Amino acid sequence: MTYQFFFRLNRQEGWSAILLVVGLLAYSVTLIVGIPDALVSLLSSDDSTIPYFASILLLYFAFRLSGYVGRLVGFSVALWLFAAQLSSLWRSAASPSFMVLSGLLPVSDANNYYMSVQRLLEGGNLSVDASGRPLSQGLLVAVLGLTQQNLQLTLAILSLVTAVACYLLAWEVRRSHGPLAGALVFSTNFFFDRAFLGTTMTENLGLTLGALGTAALWRGAVNRRARPCLFGIFLLALALNARAGAFFILPAIIIWGTWLFRGNARISFGFLLTGFSAVLLAFLINSLVFKVIGRPGTMMNGNFSYVFYGLTVGGNWQTVRTDHPEIMMLEEAKQAQRIYQLAFAAFRAHPLTLVSSMIRAWQQFLFSNFLFSFFRSTSASLIAQLLSLISLLACLRQRSSSIASLLLLGAIGIIASVPFAPPWDGGIRIYAATIPWLSLYPSLGLLWICRKFDQQILAPISETVKFSKVLEAIGIGLTLLLLLGPITTKALSHRPQFLEIACPKNLETVYFRNSRGSSIHLLDESSSQPTKVPAIRWQDFQTGLTQFQRKYGSVEGIPDSIQKLSQLTPGQSIFAKINLKDYKSMWLVIDSAKIPAEQRIVGACGRFQKLRHMAPLFYAESLQLVPDKPSDL
Repeated sequence: MTYQFFFRLNRQEGWSAILLVVGLLAYSVTLIVGIPDALVSLLSSDDSTIPYFASILLLYFAFRLSGYVGRLVGFSVALWLFAAQLSSLWRSAASPSFMVLSGLLPVSDANNYYMSVQRLLEGGNLSVDASGRPLSQGLLVAVLGLTQQNLQLTLAILSLVTAVACYLLAWEVRRSHGPLAGALVFSTNFFFDRAFLGTTMTENLGLTLGALGTAALWRGAVNRRARPCLFGIFLLALALNARAGAFFILPAIIIWGTWLFRGNARISFGFLLTGFSAVLLAFLINSLVFKVIGRPGTMMNGNFSYVFYGLTVGGNWQTVRTDHPEIMMLEEAKQAQRIYQLAFAAFRAHPLTLVSSMIRAWQQFLFSNFLFSFFRSTSASLIAQLLSLISLLACLRQRSSSIASLLLLGAIGIIASVPFAPPWDGGIRIYAATIPWLSLYPSLGLLWICRKFDQQILAPISETVKFSKVLEAIGIGLTLLLLLGPITTKALSHRPQFLEIACPKNLETVYFRNSRGSSIHLLDESSSQPTKVPAIRWQDFQTGLTQFQRKYGSVEGIPDSIQKLSQLTPGQSIFAKINLKDYKSMWLVIDSAKIPAEQRIVGACGRFQKLRHMAPLFYAESLQLVPDKPSDL
């Protein structure tokens, strides 16, 4: 009996190790080797109709396989999809969004976050905006520190973690509701994250924690067990702290749990108390990380005051800057206090404006093709909305079941949150933490239709393989990394001490830490080497700039910045770095041949050129490795 137990245990652990190794190999080889040009074009297309339905079909056949082999194939295919999408970004060196330029260089908010964590690693402070979302910056600084500030490797690791989280949710749904539902759940989350893969945006962590939390809640609801549900509530609360969004889903789920686990009583006071304690713990972890790495005098999620003012006057989150530009002269904490005063004054003067703003938010969320707009496919978006409606109607008919009641209460919580996360203030990315939750509705709607037509081939597959501890282990491990990573980084980081170099009087001096994976190198068109970040053919670089300007040329300063970047020539490299002299952000332009192999602090002599919207360019004419300052100096 004992022998059989250990044999089963060792076999399960062995298959877990094989599953992990094969999945990581599929992911790594795809990134290292790259994907074919035809697949790059398909995954980079503005219309994602074909990729979306193709991914569902591919995952469906992978998820249909049972046993350890099925788990192995499903996991590998899921990770390969994320790797292929990231590879398409690096192979095309595209600028698909306002967050990344030439496939790697962070822009706008992504640049702010990336530069902030560089400062933190060098003993400095986060920016005001980065301090408002400490969990995401804490994870980024921990991974960036572990990779020795290799941005490309850091992005690959973070994308891998997101892929694993989305797979775990899809597999939980697949175990209870079949391969089609699981495939649709994974594809929906994957296509949301496509816009953020390869960036340092907070949406990635929100989606990751949201997927893990939703997976735990799903498992608890299916098995009618309170412990996974409580763990899911905790992870979902962490997700909403990482990327603020539909907060009212938390009390809605707690109310559901107090009913489901009530036993012979009217409600379960134990679940009520423990559920709110789980939420409180998540908020406390966020607060602790904020205290450790946040900039003094800043606030967490301080921009909600801007949102609230916009609601009370019928505008958006930037309206207060136009109406009261004087508040920008105040410190952030005083800014928020003053904005709330102005908002409540506006509400007292015109209370119905807030009501009309709330109605407008619900109207856009529910009736303006907003909910699944991230598909970038009108047909896929409309189909998903229709399937979600079918799912909710089916849940109403079966509201006594644990799954149906969970989905109904979750929907109520999200809809109740909409006025305080209005669609016009950030688009669908505001709902990153609850996208995994939203992915459940079209999946179950499609399954309901299939069952109506008695399609047994789509039914759940009997599954004897269980990896019940993997979800808990990853959730706990990620939580510990979010907590201990930034604390350890803050304790060990210090301002670098180095000897300064002398530059000619007509040149300025900057210092930066030379690290791999944090730059792009422009290749001559005569080179036989294809584009693959960090090496980019000059024409592909120009194409990416044109793509960026075509989409965002109306933003003030963008045309001027793009025009200056387009003057760069083959043989040059661009680094996104902070100047260790004053900790300000900059883009360094350097002759590729002059870049030293050593990963150390480098001094550069050159000239600055300002860009109106982006960090300034620094054209380095000479580079020199900087020796450390002796301790007795």
